[in-house]
Amino acid sequence: MHKIIGTFMIASFGFGSVIAAQAGQDEAISKDLDCRDDFSQTLYLDLESAERYYSGSARYVTSKRCAKRAARALNQYRDLNPDNNTERLISAEAYLRGVSGQNDTAITLLKEAITKHERPLSDDDMGEDYMDHAALAFLERDFDKLKALRMRLANLPMPDYYKDALPKMREISPYIDHSFPPSLFIIDAYVDCYERGFYNAFTLCEGNRLSFL
Repeated sequence: MHKIIGTFMIASFGFGSVIAAQAGQDEAISKDLDCRDDFSQTLYLDLESAERYYSGSARYVTSKRCAKRAARALNQYRDLNPDNNTERLISAEAYLRGVSGQNDTAITLLKEAITKHERPLSDDDMGEDYMDHAALAFLERDFDKLKALRMRLANLPMPDYYKDALPKMREISPYIDHSFPPSLFIIDAYVDCYERGFYNAFTLCEGNRLSFL
């Protein structure tokens, strides 16, 4: 996989040298894009914080180059923290790679994440795993498979525990769309914007729906 030289530098010089070296690269990249986050700081995150930070980051990057920068940082984090190499972080890097135009790498990562899921779609009662399968179908240009996944997800029955929680969720967050399944709007974007490329389908088309993840 995409090993980053920072792994060697950590072993030889420590965190400070890695961040110092990375800062020079990041400063050059930052001159021509609006990417405010200091991704080098994510090297210090615990697993829960890293998953929370990166799980939605691909939706809020300001450019393809910013996505590439975030993907590089996440890849470095996963290399330096092999025990934290969860499917959620693998998926997050896959989406960042896809948004930045690195489709082959994104496909490889999505297949790795799907293997790590270790459960069939039939056991996914909330439709969460469909997102990776649909993204993979999109990137592999398999529109028939993408439409079939969308149809299957749309027909997923709402679990009782979700029904029971809906009144409270709507009370707490009345402006958020609590439609079920929650991931359907993402797959809809893949279908509706299939010819516009992954960056547009994953960011602009989805953003036009004003939905929440």
